[in-house]
Amino acid sequence: MPSAAIFMTGRTHHYLKLLLTELPYLGKNPASDKLDLFMPWTAAIRKNCILPTKKISPEDL
Repeated sequence: MPSAAIFMTGRTHHYLKLLLTELPYLGKNPASDKLDLFMPWTAAIRKNCILPTKKISPEDL
C-alpha cells in the first residue's frame, strides 16, 4: 500500500505548510473574511502555492 507521502506533491505540501503555519495567527475564532484568504481558489494562494513539481518515477520511491 503506498504511503501518503507519495501523494504529497510540492504544491499540496506547500499549501498545507502555509495553512499550518499561518492559520494559528488568526486566533481561535477567526472571521470568515480572514479565512477566505486561505481558500485554495484565491489568487494569492494560487500564486504562492504553485510550485514546479516533477513526476514521481518508481526509482524515486
